[in-house]
Amino acid sequence: MHEKRLIISTRCSTLVFSLLLAGIVPAAGAAEPNLSDAEAKTLIEEIEHAAEWAEQSLQQLKSDHLDQQVLLDHLAYDPDAIETWVAEQTQWVPYAGRLRGATGVLMDRRGNSLDRSLLLSALLEDAGLETRLARTELSEETAESLLAKHAGGEVRGVGPELEPSERLRALHEQLEAGAGTLARLAGLGEGQDSTMDHALAAVRDHWWVQAREGTTWIDLDPLIADDSAVSRPAPQETFSTPDKVPAELDHSLTLKVVTERWQAGELFEEVALEYALTPRDAARGHSLELDLNPFNRSWLDEESASDADPLRIADEARLWQPVLRVDEDEVVTGEWISQAGTLVKDPMSWAVDKKMAASTNALAALGRAATEAEPATQLTAVWLEYDIRRPGQANRLVRRELCDILGVDRRDQEALGAWAIDEQRQRGRGFALQTNSVALVSIATPQRPALEQAIYRQYTDNRSFHIALVYRAAGWEDERIEASLATAKSYPVDLLAMMTARGLWSRQRDRAYPDEINIWSNHLMWGQGGASAAGVLATDIVANHIGALAATGSQARLLRMEEGMLDTFIEQHLSVDSDGPNAYGRFVSRDPMGSEWRALTLAADKGWPGELPATETARLAAALEDGARVVISDEVAQFEHSRFPYWWQIDPSDGTTLGMGYRGWGAEIAEKVGTHQVPSKVVQAHQKQQAATRACKFGEAIVKVSTAVVLVQNPVMIDIAYVIELEAASLYVTQTSSGISRICG
Repeated sequence: MHEKRLIISTRCSTLVFSLLLAGIVPAAGAAEPNLSDAEAKTLIEEIEHAAEWAEQSLQQLKSDHLDQQVLLDHLAYDPDAIETWVAEQTQWVPYAGRLRGATGVLMDRRGNSLDRSLLLSALLEDAGLETRLARTELSEETAESLLAKHAGGEVRGVGPELEPSERLRALHEQLEAGAGTLARLAGLGEGQDSTMDHALAAVRDHWWVQAREGTTWIDLDPLIADDSAVSRPAPQETFSTPDKVPAELDHSLTLKVVTERWQAGELFEEVALEYALTPRDAARGHSLELDLNPFNRSWLDEESASDADPLRIADEARLWQPVLRVDEDEVVTGEWISQAGTLVKDPMSWAVDKKMAASTNALAALGRAATEAEPATQLTAVWLEYDIRRPGQANRLVRRELCDILGVDRRDQEALGAWAIDEQRQRGRGFALQTNSVALVSIATPQRPALEQAIYRQYTDNRSFHIALVYRAAGWEDERIEASLATAKSYPVDLLAMMTARGLWSRQRDRAYPDEINIWSNHLMWGQGGASAAGVLATDIVANHIGALAATGSQARLLRMEEGMLDTFIEQHLSVDSDGPNAYGRFVSRDPMGSEWRALTLAADKGWPGELPATETARLAAALEDGARVVISDEVAQFEHSRFPYWWQIDPSDGTTLGMGYRGWGAEIAEKVGTHQVPSKVVQAHQKQQAATRACKFGEAIVKVSTAVVLVQNPVMIDIAYVIELEAASLYVTQTSSGISRICG
């Protein structure tokens, strides 16, 4: 019954969200409606049907991967059964600190001694026992013994144990061979890496639970039993509640919007927005969505309903405010970023001050030479900066550019005094700052119930929003439309599906696990396409480090290389445009050991592929200088007006691997999503319009998710084309596709 319901969900998703595939809802005031009254009524009925179905499905979704209560009911609140379940149905894996928390271990059944103890304590407390957490330091000999004992262990209860399909077995063979080839090309032979050192340090920090029995405390240790040959010292300290665990043990993420301005030949950086997140106990992960809201004082004076597309916004915006949405229930705003690169608290006063300054400078210029004028300043770059805290190790710092009109190559030069902005760079900056970026911050491997839950919530939470889209497309007038368009809620279901597929498709699923914060993201970017503007979707893996249950460091390194190649494959396979430029697709379509692929070094002749822009060669040089191994193809990818290389970035210390592409991202570029219309009163309406854009982007995500939904029912390889054919056969789609396809313009 459950399987049947899920298949129906796939069909409904294509029905309802086909309306979102083409781009953006027509702007208010469009001359002709896109839908007839009959088509609109049919669509509304289907939206209502899907929302009702999703609401019922949410009520029926009972999973002990998501809900402690479900598990406790199953175990009848029996403390002995709870202790046995945690010991036998969750897997101990080594990593430092508190990463997953109780719900993260519940999700993917994996955790270190601290996180497993947090789950055991939470379950026992709900069962009526008083507990506390105990901590001690194990000897190096004991830690080595535990690693040796558990390195070959299998992860239990993580997902369906079904025989892989022939295509999945073929993928596994391809990944295994590819990792070996990539290791040889990168010059990574046998030998120890950093894996075992970090694992030993993590294991030595040992935690367990103590439960009160009368006046004494009883040890409950899922890893070291009382009769074990491995000895456990007495606790060195105890903690009465989880919130007493030292904060320095938490894995955390600090997200920053960093700006750069050029001024008189020098570069200065400032932080326009900063947000800190400790993602433990977030089984589905945290969703972060960033927009940069544009502003121009003149837009407030416009009374007409004339439209302005991103081309106009790119040319006219003078200020941008970063707005971060966290899990759809928290909004964080930063300081306004001016075109001069300075940070502004009040855009209205800034506009007035700017006019006054211009008048003052004009008067002053009458009495001095032009060469004595104050130096101009310009906003040259905006980055998203991810600062990932890893207890026991240095922070992992990753920057992703949103805008860079100066260029990596020029930034490294000393002669910046002659640099000046021109019209082309200014327009490029205006387009780039319209990028909508979404990130999924994950601490565990998502399981099928989490993906189902996210899909259901998209339906139930967006019923009014999707009906408002139909109203606008049909040209119907209703005072509730604008308010409903501002209620869109979006969860990165496409990214969640990719992470779910990652766990199911992995040949190493019994030995590979997230051991620090992982971040996968996507970007909706705008650029000039003819006389108007076109949007492009790109998936970007920001951080994909995993832990490895492996006997030696070299085995762990190869495992991570294989998993990194799988991540790059998933980007392509679950992208709508599966033929887009992708390092994995290029690597397996050519002989990797042939002349096309080779390792780069820091030698004077770096062997760049021909005709690469200086910005791209500077990225490669920066990666090499940071200590990464780079394996690159002679083939140069072409996308729009950009040229960039196919290359692999490999951390030689532990084998973490990413296939790199556009803008130096671990990226897959997807298809264009069409032109984007923005009302002329941009300050008031921009957020609503961005919400509609995200909804249309979600339509593409559903195509990817429909593949993953079928996949998680039975982990076999299924072509997106096959799923689309399956959907097209649905009576729902054939009845309404002509109307749906026109909703987004």
